Amino acid sequence: MNEGECKINEVCYMTGFNTPSYFTKCFQKQFGVLPKDFVK
Repeated sequence: MNEGECKINEVCYMTGFNTPSYFTKCFQKQFGVLPKDFVK
């Protein structure tokens, strides 16, 4: 994801999440930043 090859929604589904909003919540809890801020 940080290499910009996949969109956040694609990563969400590839990692087994069913909803992007839940993926975002879990990602922020794990890494302390939103996925969109991680990609920059």
